[in-house]
Amino acid sequence: MVSVRGESSQRITQISSHKTHSVANELASGSIEVKNIEDLGDCNHPENYWVVATIVDVELDRGWCYLACQNFSKKLEKEGNKFYCKKCEQIQSATHRLLVLQMTLHV
Repeated sequence: MVSVRGESSQRITQISSHKTHSVANELASGSIEVKNIEDLGDCNHPENYWVVATIVDVELDRGWCYLACQNFSKKLEKEGNKFYCKKCEQIQSATHRLLVLQMTLHV
C-alpha cells in the first residue's frame, strides 16, 4: 500500500506464468532427441515426430497458395490491378497464405 496525500492505493502487478520459447532454443538445449529420417526406420512402434524442412517450390496453379486479406486472412478478389476483401468491403494489400497438408512418410 502506498499513501499519497492521505489516500491509499495499491499497485498490482501480474506476472505471466507462460514462458516464451522457440523451437530453435528447445533444439539447442539438448532436451529433444534429434533423429535423421533414416533413423526412423528403426522405430518399431508408432510415434509423432516434428519434421524440419525447407520448402523449395509452391504449386500456385493447384490452389495451394492464395492471396489473402491481411486483416481477416480471407481470399481476396481481384478487381483490375487491385484486390478487394468481401469481409472488409475495401481494397486491401495482399499477403500470401499457404495451404499446408499433413503428410505421412513411410520409411
